[in-house]
Amino acid sequence: MNSISKQLKFDSPISLVVGNFEYDQYRRELDLMDDICQRTGLDNDVARFILDMKQQRFDDIRASKGLPPKSFTANKKTRLQENAMTLFRAAVLRKYTTESLRVFCRNVADSPLRQRFCRINRFVAAEIFSKSQLADFENNLPADFLRQAHAKLLQSACEAIDQATDLNPLGLESPISISDCYADTTCMQANIHYPVDWVLLRDVTRTLMLAVDLIRNGGLRHRMPCEPSDFISQINRLCIAMAQCRRKKDGRKHRKAVLRLMKKLLKKVSAHADRHAKLLEEHWPESDYTEADAKCILDRIQRVLDRLPAAMWQAHERIIGQRRVPNDRKILSIYEDDIHVIVRGKAGAETEFGNTLLLVEQADGLVIDWDLLQNSSPGDAALLADSLERIDSMLPGEVKSFATDRGFDSPAVRELLKTNGIFNAVCPRSVPALVERLEESEFRRHQKRRAQTEARVAILNGFAANPMPQRGFEHREIHMCLSVLAHNLRKLARLRYAQESRPPNLVAA
Repeated sequence: MNSISKQLKFDSPISLVVGNFEYDQYRRELDLMDDICQRTGLDNDVARFILDMKQQRFDDIRASKGLPPKSFTANKKTRLQENAMTLFRAAVLRKYTTESLRVFCRNVADSPLRQRFCRINRFVAAEIFSKSQLADFENNLPADFLRQAHAKLLQSACEAIDQATDLNPLGLESPISISDCYADTTCMQANIHYPVDWVLLRDVTRTLMLAVDLIRNGGLRHRMPCEPSDFISQINRLCIAMAQCRRKKDGRKHRKAVLRLMKKLLKKVSAHADRHAKLLEEHWPESDYTEADAKCILDRIQRVLDRLPAAMWQAHERIIGQRRVPNDRKILSIYEDDIHVIVRGKAGAETEFGNTLLLVEQADGLVIDWDLLQNSSPGDAALLADSLERIDSMLPGEVKSFATDRGFDSPAVRELLKTNGIFNAVCPRSVPALVERLEESEFRRHQKRRAQTEARVAILNGFAANPMPQRGFEHREIHMCLSVLAHNLRKLARLRYAQESRPPNLVAA
């Protein structure tokens, strides 16, 4: 069934506020976003998906115990669906407000308007979700599902006008067009410190000793010459000494000497961590931790121990050997995988560390395609063909022009656009070719409009936060999908708002 039965509930009235245009606009945007979510059925889709996912997990747990599958009761299904709708709306609203989890949940508890958008503005009492509930919900939404929800939203926006109402399914007077596309790439930075080699060794020491401290506090102890905190103090002193080497005469010689002391300390630290890990693995029932807690600590230790040899080799090569390390062999963070060195030559950001993001928008500013790359970017030109294929498979209508900066220009791109009958508004790399293309009024128009895509990148950075605070590429991709969805919901709401705000004589015209 496409509909989900919901019990109507009494909501508390929203206080009337006058004299503040910004609040009126904000309130109207939330009302329009709420209307768009209802028109497209995004709430119902999320509720069904979460219910199916939880039912599957419940059946898997029963199967592991040798029990047959069992359906949830009707009351539990209703409760799970309503909770999923609330948390989905909260996730979208949080991206819209660009607030942290803690601040957002506190403001929801204080704002009846936000409670109404999240469907928890109950007449008697509003039951507010915790920041942990919202964080778990956001991180458990698969990126593929969010892409499907986004595709459904865009398809509804592109649908033709209904002759009976003179509006399309989202209440727009004219459907969204994808005929003109504008693309750009940027770097979504990971939340890491600058990857200094000897600072990575400090990260290793700190992580291992904090894990050892947890094991010892849980009641399992192996002999050590000092407390774990003392090892952290020792590596901190060595880091200070390393930083001060540049002020000394023969600073390179002193740096090598300090690094050798660091390597010697790391051997002791790793040995103690390994012994405590084996102790916890064999005797965790005697500790204060559950099996899941013990596994979490062991995984943390093993993850860092696996990276330690490569981190020490990298520091040795660059500081003692004075040799360059290839980018594909560099360790940029002890805690993060799938991040890359991205050299873009921007002012204030000559080198960035993160993942390449491709962004494609249409003429009204809606993001119609994006791709956060897990691997190193093959180059802007290679990304355009995949983007066109995704747009063609997802949205109705035909792309008639494509405008980008000069980084996308290549013979393969020119041939691709010509083959598909798409006007080539890609800025040429060749200066003589650019001078010749600037004689075309159509090319100039698209290139002038393409400049706004730089601002669209900055706006989306505000939704997703750059650097992205999430750990792991999987979570960064999920939050990028949520950010694009929230951005497009706001953009559609603003199109509706501008449409309804026009004077009647202009609407009639």
